[in-house]
Amino acid sequence: TSTFAGGVSITGGGGLSSTAGLTITGGDIVSSGKLTISGSATSTITQLNASTIITAPTLDVSTIIKNSGTATSTFAGGLSLGTGGLRVDGGGLYVNVGDAEFDQDVYVSGNVGIGTAGPSELLEVEKTTAGTAGRIRIEHTDNTDSASNAELVLRVGGASGGDPVIHLDAVAKDWALGIDNSDSDKFKISPNSAIDSTPALTIQTDGNVGIGDTTPEGVLDVDIVDNATEDGD
Repeated sequence: TSTFAGGVSITGGGGLSSTAGLTITGGDIVSSGKLTISGSATSTITQLNASTIITAPTLDVSTIIKNSGTATSTFAGGLSLGTGGLRVDGGGLYVNVGDAEFDQDVYVSGNVGIGTAGPSELLEVEKTTAGTAGRIRIEHTDNTDSASNAELVLRVGGASGGDPVIHLDAVAKDWALGIDNSDSDKFKISPNSAIDSTPALTIQTDGNVGIGDTTPEGVLDVDIVDNATEDGD
């Protein structure tokens, strides 16, 4: 073996290549080019700190880990990215144990799955354990300001767009509630998957309520089965 107590500096286009392995027990690896780990076996790295091994503003996994079909890379001590970012092309990013923490924005161009590896929607949350609820919770912990709301907002592009709708699916039966954008922004509850399909209840923007009636003329209009109409004032 050869020991370079003062470190090794390589300049020029030649680079450093080793087929027997390279062990660094102290100090940092600083590279202005690519750092490639190749092979078909599993590569284990105790800790990879992007701020000490790469000078570019973004850590591009494809330039560090060789994508060879059977190769995997494990960062047993975690992966720390200073002020740069992490870009993953192809295989995706998988965290098995521990948390993934981000103090900046996260951009995902594909679908996101929580509890599922094959999400079919932009965000899919799945729970498979019997006797437990699949629950999404939005909480604001402040108790000093009346404006500290916990809100769920559904918004469409405009008056010519679609409807902001909540669809409840019990497999054998669907219910939907939301704003019918194409019908004067009426709020509707429908025993179907779409609110514009024979709604059971309609509330107009003037406050009139219709049960079985989508154009209530009174405060409460009830459309009876025999098509007679009861008006309430």
